[in-house]
Amino acid sequence: MNTINLDTLETDITDWSDYCLGYHTLKVPPGLSASLNSSSNIDWHYPNIVYNYPASVQNYIKSHARFGGIVFQTQVNGWDFIVAKERRSAIRVSTRSLVFFGAKKIGNDIVVFTEDASVSRVGDGSNAKYRAFYKNLVVKPVTPRNRIQGFCYGGYLFTGYTPQHVYTFSASFTSPLRHGYRLNLSQEMKIPPTDSRPMAPQSSPIIPASIQVTESVIIKGGYNGVITRVLGVGKEADQGYLKVLIEGPYGDLDNPMIASSIVSEIKQGIQEKEHEYLGFLANIQAN
Repeated sequence: MNTINLDTLETDITDWSDYCLGYHTLKVPPGLSASLNSSSNIDWHYPNIVYNYPASVQNYIKSHARFGGIVFQTQVNGWDFIVAKERRSAIRVSTRSLVFFGAKKIGNDIVVFTEDASVSRVGDGSNAKYRAFYKNLVVKPVTPRNRIQGFCYGGYLFTGYTPQHVYTFSASFTSPLRHGYRLNLSQEMKIPPTDSRPMAPQSSPIIPASIQVTESVIIKGGYNGVITRVLGVGKEADQGYLKVLIEGPYGDLDNPMIASSIVSEIKQGIQEKEHEYLGFLANIQAN
C-alpha cells in the first residue's frame, strides 16, 4: 500500500477561495459553492441559518415543521429559547418528545439551534441548565480577522461557547456542472454522557453494483489515515467516488479526530480529479 503525504503535496490554489467551517479554514476550488449539511452539531445543538427571513424569530419557530406547541419559553442573552412539543406529522404531536429551539435574528437572517429532548428526562425543559448553551453565546458575521475567536457556520462566527463533548461541522461543496465534495470535521472532547442524543444520519454516496476498491495510506499533520477509491468496472466504469478518513488527536479543537471527505458520484475522470481532491484536503487548516 503506497503512502500519500498531504503535508508535502504541492497544489496550485491561486484561484481557490477561503471558506470557514467550524474551527478551520478551507480552500475551495473554482466552480464549487458551499451548502451546509444537517448533521452539523455542537454538543447536540444542531445549527441552521435561514437567510432573508422576512418575519420574526417567534414566527419562524411557530411555523417550523417540528413545532407542536409551546411548553416553556424565555430569553437568555438575547436568544429566544422555546421548549416545544415535537410535531411528528400534520395530525400528530408527541406527548413524550420535545424540541428545544434557540434562535436570534441577525439583520435579515435567522440563526437557530435545535436540540432533541424527551419529557422523561427533562420534564418541561425549564431548568436553566437546558439553556446554558446560550448564556454567553455571541454570533456575528465572520471575517478573516475574527474567525480565530470561535467556530464558523454559514458565514457567521460563534463565540462564548466551547464544545464540552463533541462537535461535527459538515458541508458540501458542489456544482451542477462538475463533481463535488462532502466534508465532515468531527471531534470528541471527552466520553459523552449516557443520555447523549443521537446524531443526524449521514447521507451516503451511490455505490456502483460492480466495483474495484483500492486504498492508500494518507498523512496529514503527522496523523495517519486512509484514502479509499471505489471505482465502477465494466458498464459502470464511469462511476465511482473517493473517501478519506484521517484520525487526529483526541480532544483537540484545532485537529479533528476524524476528517471524512467524499468526492461524490463522479461520472467521468475520477482519477484525474484525485489530485485536486487531495489538494482540497491538504489545505484544511486550523484558524
